[in-house]
This record gives sequence, C-alpha cells and structure tokens, in this order.
Amino acid sequence: MTEHLSHRTQYSHPRDQLMDGLDRIRLLLERYIVRRPWPRRNENPLEMLSDDLRWANPNGIAARLTAQRAAERRRAEAALFNEIELPVSQVQAAFSLSDLEVEFLLAAVAWQVDDGLSRAYSFAWNDYLRIVPTIGFLLDLVADGPESLASLRRSLFNGPLLRARLVHIVQPPRGADRADTLIHRHVRTDERMLGWLLGEEVRDDGVGGLEIVIDREPSAPSLILDDPVRKSLENYPKYLRKSRKEPAPLLLVGPTGAGKRTMACSLAIQLGLPFLAARVEVETWDEQERQLKQDTRDRTLLEHLRIIARDARLLGALGYVELADPDTIFGRRHAAVVAEAGTPLVIGVSDLPPGLLDALGMPMVIDLRATTPETRQALWANALGDNIEDESVIPLLAATAGVTPAMIHRSVRLATEQQKFRPNGQKNTGLTYELLERTTRLQVEHSLEQLADRVRVPGKWEDLIVQESTADSLDEVIAFARQRRQVLDVWGLRSRIGYGTGLSVLFSGDPGTGKTFAAGLLAKRLGAELYRIDLSQVVDKYIGETEKRLGRIFDEAERAEAILLFDEADSLFGGRTAVGSATDRYANLEVNYLLQRMEDYEGVTILTTNFEAAIDEAFMRRLRFKVNFPTPKMDERLRLWQSMLPPHGPVSDDIDFTELAEDFELTGGLIKNAVLRACIIAAENGTEINHETLMEGAQREHSEQGYLVREGDSPSQRRRERDDDM
Repeated sequence: MTEHLSHRTQYSHPRDQLMDGLDRIRLLLERYIVRRPWPRRNENPLEMLSDDLRWANPNGIAARLTAQRAAERRRAEAALFNEIELPVSQVQAAFSLSDLEVEFLLAAVAWQVDDGLSRAYSFAWNDYLRIVPTIGFLLDLVADGPESLASLRRSLFNGPLLRARLVHIVQPPRGADRADTLIHRHVRTDERMLGWLLGEEVRDDGVGGLEIVIDREPSAPSLILDDPVRKSLENYPKYLRKSRKEPAPLLLVGPTGAGKRTMACSLAIQLGLPFLAARVEVETWDEQERQLKQDTRDRTLLEHLRIIARDARLLGALGYVELADPDTIFGRRHAAVVAEAGTPLVIGVSDLPPGLLDALGMPMVIDLRATTPETRQALWANALGDNIEDESVIPLLAATAGVTPAMIHRSVRLATEQQKFRPNGQKNTGLTYELLERTTRLQVEHSLEQLADRVRVPGKWEDLIVQESTADSLDEVIAFARQRRQVLDVWGLRSRIGYGTGLSVLFSGDPGTGKTFAAGLLAKRLGAELYRIDLSQVVDKYIGETEKRLGRIFDEAERAEAILLFDEADSLFGGRTAVGSATDRYANLEVNYLLQRMEDYEGVTILTTNFEAAIDEAFMRRLRFKVNFPTPKMDERLRLWQSMLPPHGPVSDDIDFTELAEDFELTGGLIKNAVLRACIIAAENGTEINHETLMEGAQREHSEQGYLVREGDSPSQRRRERDDDM
C-alpha cells in the first residue's frame, strides 16, 4: 500500500491539506466501485484493479472515511495554531461550503493533480479513453445516499461551486456519448483555482482577455488629486465600514493613465486589505460581427467577472476591475456578480459603457476625465522637481487639458533622456518648455486617423501668397491659438468668460484661393496635425448617430491636440431648415451640436466654404474668426507664378512672369495646374520650361474655366501697344 499523508500528524506546507483530501477521494472511489453494478457477478472488481488502485480495500470503508475526516480536522486545527495557510479550509470558509461541497471540489480537482487518481477514475467508469469526469459521476462519487445526493445536486447548481466558478461545467466534444445531457457534461477547475489549492500563485499573461495581478502587501505613491476626488476617496472606506448590506461598488471613470489603478490600490491600503488588480479585454470585431457575437461577449465578460470576484474573495482583497473595451455592455447579470462578490470591488472605465450605471444601481462614481489646471500644475511640479529651466512655464504646461498623471511622468522621463544627447559643452540648465511640450505630445494615443484624413501640405509659412488683409487675419488666428492658454488659464480670464472659448475659424473664398493650403501651413506653424473631416461620412440618417460620431471625432481630436478641417461647410451650415418634420428638427440639432463642440473644443476648428453667403447668419455669429481668401490680384499672381516653378527643372530665362500674371486672372490652384501642364508639355517635347509652354498651359487652364482670350487683345498686348505709341 502506498505511503499517504494520513500517517502524518501535521501539515508542513499548504499543499499537504489538498494531498490529504485526495486520500479521502481514494476512499470515496473505493466506495463507488464497491457499490457500482458489475457485469460479471462472480468476480470482485477490486481484485481486477490496476496497480494504480492496489491500495483499495473493500473492508470498513465507512469507518475509514470517518477516521480520515477526523484526522484531517485535527491536522487542520494544528496547522492553524502554527499559522500555516490551509487553502482548502480558506475556500470552505470564504464561500461557506458544506463538507459535501468540499468533497465535490476535491473530487473535481483530483484527476488534474494526481495521475494515479486520473487512471483510477477511468477504471471506475470502465472507459480509459475518457479523461474528464462528468457531473453525474462526481455526484455519485461524493453522495452517500439519496438525501445527500439531492442536497448536493441543489447546492451544485444554485450555490457557490458553480456561481463563484470554484468548478466549471464544460460541454463534451461533439459526438460524445449523451453529450447533450446535463448530467454527462464535464467538470473541471481552472488553473488559478488549482494553483490556489496547491498553495501556488498563478500569474496570468493576459491570454483570453483576462490578466490578474495580486499584491498581498500593496504600496502606492502619494496621490495628487482634485479636492472633490480626494474627499470621495476618503469617504469611501467610511461608507464601507458603516454599510450593513453589500456595498455598491466604486466606479472610477477616466482615460488610461488617469491613476484609476493607483487610487484603487490606495483604497486597499487604507482598508488594510491585499490588492487584486484585473484587466478585462473582451475581443472586438467589426460592427456586423459585434452584433452577431454580442452574446459571446456577454458570456466572456460574465466568466471573467466571476473569476475576479472569486479570487478577490479568497484573498480577502479589494478587487480592481479595469474594463478595457469602451463598448462593453454591462448588464444586470454582470452587476449581480459584482454585488455578490463578498469583498469590495472597484471598477475602472475610460468612459461609461452602455447600461453600466443602471445595472449597478447607483454606484459611487468618481470622474477623473478632467482635472483642474491647479492639480495638473501640482503634478508637473512634483514630476519635474528641480529639473526645469524656467519654473514660470509650469502653468503653461498645466494648461494643456487631457494630460494624465502617467503621461506627465513619462513626458518628464522622455525629456530627461533626450536631454542627454545635447551638444558637448552645452550646460544643463534643466528641461525646457519646448522639449516638454514635444514629449507630452508623443504620449498622446488617439484613433483620429480612423475617423478623418490627415492632411499634409508642402512648403513653409513664407510660401503662402495671399492679400495683406488675409495674412493679417491669419496672424491673429495664430496669436489666439498660441496665447489662449496663457490668457484664459494663467491670467484667469476663463473664469470671467465662462463658456465658448474655442477657436473656430471660417475660411471663405473661391476654389483654388489657398484655403486648404493655408490650413495646412497654419497647422505646421502651431506644431499640430491637420485632419480633414468628410461630413458626408459623418452625417447619418439615424437619429442621434451623427452626434455620436461627431462626439467621438472631437474626443479623439482633444487627445491628439489636432486641428480639425471641415471642408465645404455650406453643405451643413446653410440656411436653417424650416422645422416641418422631426427630420428637420434633428438636422438643426446636429448643426447646433457641432457648433457647441467647436465652441468648447480646446484646439482649432477650421471650416471652409466657396459660398460664404450661403451660410446662415446665426451660425456665422458663433464663429470666432472669418478669414476671406479673395481671388489674387496682379501682384499676387506674379508671385504665385514665380513660386510655382520646379526648383530642379530646366527653366528657361525667357519667361515673362508679368505677362502671365496680367493675361490670366487665375487663382493659385489654377496657376499650379497651369504650371503642371507646362512642365508635362516640356518634358514630353524634350524642351525647357519656357514662356511658350507656360502660356500654353495657362491658356488651356483658362479656357477650361470658360474664359476666352482673343489674340491681340490680352492685357499684356495692350500694354505693349501703349508702350510703342509712347
């Protein structure tokens, strides 16, 4: 007979209790085999056992079971006295399991940790091809009579064994015998539960969308928080201590890096509890698959939540659950798992998923999506310490909204690393504002490119050729964009103005006058990216969808600190629709929503139109700047022709730019097209780009616009004739 732990007087390791429990399962297996109907009545099944069951003995099974259970209790009491952790006892206490339920759990675990018992199971059901035990087998194995069988069946399906995922029911493979029958479904435990019962900690690697990290003695850095957030965090432990029923969970809402996990860890420290942090990421699909597989997503989230709640309860820990998918649908079944967790749970989300507040039943909510400039200033000062060239720029850094504490610390680390590559001999005077602003922008993660087209234009600001009044207006726009934070936040003017501090600009003018080119150069001048929004792709026939799409565009643009360009705005901002139907009413609501977001947007929004007169006057009043791009005059056309020629092309010396500018009243865009035509003609003919080819390109472009230049009647010809007469 094999030497078993039953001969020991005490447990020296947490796994010893599980091994002792497996001895009890061996006795239950003996009882099962003896009670099982055997096909050949004249044979004793125990005499036919393989070497794995040589320990089996049909005599006095009931008495030996009683003795085994009593011995286990004595050893457990001794181990507790010696402060040895006993995982099986902890599971039983945490979930108030009966002795029968504990034996069912041990029987479900046995085949996964002991090869001999795995083979013995196969012998017991007379099928060595089967490996995983069924519900029916485990119920018959553990129950000692009809009453205990009925009781165990009820507790299995309605109690913590399944609800808390101490065990899992698994559908047998297709084609298995009686696979559709509930009692023939398989039972197993997951790796985390096995690790717990063996006294080993299993660390997840995020496979399957669930990652759990346990900290039995948590520590957290000091928190710099807005006053309302600090007070809420201080009050939550008091609320937990006073609550007589299961407390509502705490909900932390804020972007990645806002400090949600750190705050939850700080709460665990205040409560004197271990800390369990879990990240749940349910696989996403495209829109069509998302609808088809929503049930699968719901079930996956439900399973993850049950495992998190189980592990937190076993540890007696405060659990933090981060829902990584902003589109997660959180229903009442999910909320029920949270409510029954039996330990404090904190849920972190970047935004409120559909139905979350209703499902949780008025949870305590702390919103971290926006911090005050004062708090951001304290965060920057804390992260920088003395490593700043000019402390007076800290308020300017803090004026950037949407920057999380994690981004601030990473920005400082990045800037510090980049500063190491300064030229030899250059004195280290601390980090500069320009360097910190650049490294901060590198931290911003956004999805704007999925919603809009990035626009990049060649050239530099000096290449923009417009009338003086247009240039002055553009300079004013740039000054506003650069100094807005200083004036509104550092000088405090925002408190006087209140709302509507956004920078919205209307660029109006004929096609080709340089509106998009100017927008691209303006973005370069401000060190930002320009994204063009196709309004035809945003406006949706379904009520509310347009606002949802616009909201996402502005949210992502705020993260990217991007400049938004809405081309051909007159298609949306034309005269107000007469409200003759619900559709008309919602069309006006969409426009008002866009204007409201533009007024609140901390970046720059540019609208372009070829027909300024078509835009409703009431909408025009809500735009901060109006910049007109008139058709270029003679001197501007001259500079445009001179600036358009290719720098490395074979350009002739015979070009009369004045004549080109006089003869053809073209916009900058049309002049660009004319030069391109001339270059193609020259390349095809193998000649230089000369006056003749440019004239030909200009004439073709001019005629395509519907104009006719009669020979001998051009402005330049008339000028030459006047000169000859003199």
